[in-house]
Amino acid sequence: MIEKPALHPEFQPLEDFIAKRNSQLTTKLSDIPVSQYRGMYAMAQPAAPEIEVGRVEEVSFPGPDSVLRVRIYTPKGSGPFPVVVYYHGGGFTLGGLDTHDAPCRLMCQLTGCMVVSVDYRLVPEHPYPAFRDDCYAALVWIAENAQCFGGDPERLAVAGDSAGGLISANVAIEARDKGGPRISFQLIIVGALDSDLSSESCQLRQYAMLTLESAKFFNKYIFSDPSILEEEGKPRLPLYFRPADNDLKGLPPAMVLVAECDFLFEVGKIYAEKLDSAGVAVEFLVGEGMPHQFTSLAHKFPSARVYFERACAALSRALAEE
Repeated sequence: MIEKPALHPEFQPLEDFIAKRNSQLTTKLSDIPVSQYRGMYAMAQPAAPEIEVGRVEEVSFPGPDSVLRVRIYTPKGSGPFPVVVYYHGGGFTLGGLDTHDAPCRLMCQLTGCMVVSVDYRLVPEHPYPAFRDDCYAALVWIAENAQCFGGDPERLAVAGDSAGGLISANVAIEARDKGGPRISFQLIIVGALDSDLSSESCQLRQYAMLTLESAKFFNKYIFSDPSILEEEGKPRLPLYFRPADNDLKGLPPAMVLVAECDFLFEVGKIYAEKLDSAGVAVEFLVGEGMPHQFTSLAHKFPSARVYFERACAALSRALAEE
């Protein structure tokens, strides 16, 4: 029998605060309005301009069906710098450039890489596959234009947390299948790599910072159109939402970073094993005692920073070796 892992003491006050807040809601998490959930999410992950980098700028360019925005974090010093394309978390429903300002700034500072955060379209306003299309289009644009901003497109990585972890995995697959851009490394952080969360491990690894009730909220909007649940005539999730079922051979080296106190632990572990079986060089790193999205708080919690620094070191090594 699996035992429930212990949350790191540094995170217990935050866990208690969120649990109390959730208990005071007048409706279930899965039923609160999108605007209210977005506000709660933004308050929990504020921008952190105190984390200094060389330069921060926003750029817009034509996307598949709308104008896309990216925020470019350039390190101090002189380039050209390796480039990390970052996809934020938030269940494809929440989040944006500001909610993931802190981890992008810290990643830029720790790696010496240019970090480009992608502001892709969200559901329910923009149903799937809008975010899928935006994220690959952004990768292509960044690879083609990185030099204009002091980046080196020959040293290109993708990274993302939670929903952004799933996006990173899929962008790597799509780039392989479409013949580019060439990706040197993929960093998948607490990735939402499958929607089957019925295992005993998932049940036991629930904490207030991310509950299975929260997953119901996201899934309600992601899969609101029943037509996307059909694949070859069967009521099944599109392959995009279960990347482990892809042919994973020939993908770039990876680090899969999971949180021990997160119901997505198991799907991350399975994906790392599938990458390894496919001959992909992969490092599987467990954030012991860490809750979901702990990397967004790595600038506040020393226990989280330890693992974030290890992930950033893996990025630096991979891109330095190019």
